[in-house]
Amino acid sequence: MKRLVIAAAILTSALLLGTGDPPAKEVGPLFELSGSYSNVKKPSIGVIGDEARWQQVWKDHKGDKLEVDATDRPVVPYVDFSRCMVVAMFSGTTINGSGWHVISTQDLADHTLIRYDRMGFQSESSGGDASKFNTTDYGFAVLPRSSLPMVLEENIQTMIDAGPVWKERQRLPALPKPTNTPGPKAFR
Repeated sequence: MKRLVIAAAILTSALLLGTGDPPAKEVGPLFELSGSYSNVKKPSIGVIGDEARWQQVWKDHKGDKLEVDATDRPVVPYVDFSRCMVVAMFSGTTINGSGWHVISTQDLADHTLIRYDRMGFQSESSGGDASKFNTTDYGFAVLPRSSLPMVLEENIQTMIDAGPVWKERQRLPALPKPTNTPGPKAFR
């Protein structure tokens, strides 16, 4: 009898726990690019959902180092904005930065949660050398396109090996529906 009561309690608990929606799945970026030096000198973070804006942000990022092809057209990485969006993150002029990364995205009931973090390094050694390295670190993350409003949260914890501390930094409206953007012939 005791086993039957325990089995019934376990079954009831499982049924009660299983009645809600499953937790939203966290996913990482499809592709990321980050580094210590960008031509963008002011801090900013934003979500890009169209080719024209992407072209401008990439040109601002590369500045005088913008590559051009044999016909003198700017070389800008192709993004399929009918299926993707780009989170662009810039520190502006700062110190000791090695880039920005999107940690996860999660589609919740009424918004998409995007969590990101700045990667830096400590330059002071135990010998007292307090050298600092001037950086303008950046990050680009290509994510699946969201049709929901977005909430961007930054990890603000500063302790080595401590767990993340998420702080909401901004709320953005849903991206407009994408227009058909023809891509390179190889991708059609």
